Amino acid sequence: MRLIKYRLKPTLTSHFGKRMSDFQLVIYAKNPLIGKVKTRLARGCNRRFATRAYLTLLHETVAALATVANVTIAVSPNTRNGSILALCRHYPVTLRRQPNGDLGQRMARSIRLGLKHSGAVAIVGTDCPELNADAIQRVKQQLTTHRSSLIPADDGGYVLVGCRDYQPLLFQQVRWSSSQVMKQTQRQARRLRQRLPDNPAMTDIDHLASWHHARRRNLVGPLWRRKRMPSAP
Repeated sequence: MRLIKYRLKPTLTSHFGKRMSDFQLVIYAKNPLIGKVKTRLARGCNRRFATRAYLTLLHETVAALATVANVTIAVSPNTRNGSILALCRHYPVTLRRQPNGDLGQRMARSIRLGLKHSGAVAIVGTDCPELNADAIQRVKQQLTTHRSSLIPADDGGYVLVGCRDYQPLLFQQVRWSSSQVMKQTQRQARRLRQRLPDNPAMTDIDHLASWHHARRRNLVGPLWRRKRMPSAP
């Protein structure tokens, strides 16, 4: 597994000024290739628009969360994409290739890997512009008293999963990319005899209508342009 480390700051601190070395945040991302990202959104517009929307969400997710924890960007299928590398040079993150397997297997393996160096690990995607430092801090606190934490998405999935121990069963028997993901994961949590904390649902942008809705609410900025690279924090 290829690992690239970017360390622009010697110490990572949270939004509240506290060290968070006991907590790792993993941002799951894809290389922004036309026709390979935001395919459901592209059905309502075109593949180039969908790719630019994906890049907008990717940049804003990393900008919002890069300094609230020890952050890893786990990318698929490889770590050689120029846009991903350019983004990582602006933020104090570690870049890693996602493990092999289906989505559930990949997330379980990422959590197992993260727990080798952290007391708790949370995984987020790049589709939820409502995720911010406060939400991450809340999950971090929840994982001091709960084995797992989930933030639901308003489409039936979830935008964050966090664990303080390795629980592969939590990611099994789940129909990924369906409206049943949250319910099926809650069922798996019950099989593990654990109680999940309550978190409010957030907006997950997968379709053109949800993109326009997020734009009207000022949850996400204008479409990404190649020359619009964010400034270093």
